[in-house]
Amino acid sequence: MEVLLNATLAGGVIMGAACDLITGPGFAMIAGGIAGVISALGFLYLNNFCKNKLNLHDTCGVQFLHGIPGVLGGFTSAIVVASATYNFQN
Repeated sequence: MEVLLNATLAGGVIMGAACDLITGPGFAMIAGGIAGVISALGFLYLNNFCKNKLNLHDTCGVQFLHGIPGVLGGFTSAIVVASATYNFQN
């Protein structure tokens, strides 16, 4: 249940950086879904790897709830800004 709750919050984290740039609900759902899947898989599988091999013990899942979706949100906003078209009117 904790993984599911973290995955739903990760969708909001990825949209925090690009909330005013993505205007269509479909793109927001895709970005949130990708963040949720990455967050859930990271929490399930990479958390043990980080704990055992790197000696990083993330007790609250902050890395996979805020860290990785935040970085993905930065990349998403950069992609959206790069693909934006401007309509200059006189």
